[in-house]
Amino acid sequence: MNLALGARKLAWAGYYDEALLLVRTGAEVANLLQLFSLRPAQETAWRDEPESKDFTPVKVRLAIEAAGTVPFIDNSRYAALCKAAAHATHDFALASHDLSDNQEKHVGPGFAIPGFLLVLSEIHAIIQPCLLIAGRLTNQSPEQQEALERLANDLNDCRSPVTIVNYADMLSAVGSAAVSNYKWSHKWAARNRSPLA
Repeated sequence: MNLALGARKLAWAGYYDEALLLVRTGAEVANLLQLFSLRPAQETAWRDEPESKDFTPVKVRLAIEAAGTVPFIDNSRYAALCKAAAHATHDFALASHDLSDNQEKHVGPGFAIPGFLLVLSEIHAIIQPCLLIAGRLTNQSPEQQEALERLANDLNDCRSPVTIVNYADMLSAVGSAAVSNYKWSHKWAARNRSPLA
């Protein structure tokens, strides 16, 4: 939860790539929790040897798949998070999440609606499925487990169409149609500076 809250705070301040780095770590935790819910003995093994190479992100995903289940964070989403935030790549190193073709480019934080929505969408992608298993993992009463599962199902109904997997295509498709929103967002951000900015 702290990773998600930290990511939200960074996103609100305009640090989208940094927020996505926290989301990526949250994605690794989500898959670990999923593995522990499928195979409880794995949690003990992980606690006994947290640095074990048996619990790398790829091995955790493969273990989830071997259990006959789709990982909460699949390979394409995890790879996109790595490309966007964790690894220096020439084709995703955005100076900003700017949708306009104007000459006013900047380096540093700046509120942009697409970047903010992307981070919220990716936070949703790790929180929602974890709610489905949180009750069992924490030994909650059947009533509390059911309440968490209802919340997860409600959150599933409000899933965003913006994801890290389709973000670059979405930015290209939206292009100049969002210039007015971009200009509005920068005017709003200039008046409402976050303490992190």
